[in-house]
Amino acid sequence: MAKANDIYQALDQLAPFENALSFDNAGFLAGSRDMEVERVLLSLDITGPVIQEAAELGAQLLISHHPVIFSPLRSLPAESPAYQLAGEGLSAICAHTNLDIADHGVNFCLAEKIGLHDIGRSETCPELFEGKLEFPLRPEEFAGLCGKSLRVRGLRYINGGNQISKVMMCSGAGGEFITQAAEEGADAFLTGEMKHHELLQAKAAGITAVVAGHYETERVVLPFLREYLSVKFPGIQFEISQREENPVCGLVEYNC
Repeated sequence: MAKANDIYQALDQLAPFENALSFDNAGFLAGSRDMEVERVLLSLDITGPVIQEAAELGAQLLISHHPVIFSPLRSLPAESPAYQLAGEGLSAICAHTNLDIADHGVNFCLAEKIGLHDIGRSETCPELFEGKLEFPLRPEEFAGLCGKSLRVRGLRYINGGNQISKVMMCSGAGGEFITQAAEEGADAFLTGEMKHHELLQAKAAGITAVVAGHYETERVVLPFLREYLSVKFPGIQFEISQREENPVCGLVEYNC
């Protein structure tokens, strides 16, 4: 039977933890590496409902994208996920920025999800990935494609005014790379979050920018992770959380 550390090593082969960005806290964050594992629950975040789901399923290990412990802990209240993990005797592995920038990580899965081809990492910026559309699209068509492919309840976009062939992306909170994407000749930039000044930069640069949601642009990696790990460990059951929810419940539509 495989142990939790065997699964950690398999994830390290896919997305080396040493490649995580300096601010990150990716790695084996809770529990025992020697724990024998029969069932694993995959999620974007480790929250109370996800921990309860794992306990009810009889899982021994949780694998998430976002670290369950990010900053140094100064207290450990009973409602905190770290406390609940310990209480249920669960281990946790969190693959964050190392998985974002891996060759077949979050951004690669995002590019595949919206139907791009010739997918690869930017030569000058490891956080950026790029790909090409099969057919050129108008900005509003590309925004619609992203929304439909990612099942976004509502998205924002900046119309760059030109047809789109080359797309660059950074899943999650990637708005800071809008200028880099424009400089590298992207017709469009896809990310989960952008600040106001970054939207203004997109407008000034004449690049279409689609803001499709942090949750939507990152959860696309979970089916790939389940398949990858299931092949590596056919005797272990890997399941994607059914109780994890997007914290954004939707948009209110009105005429203004």
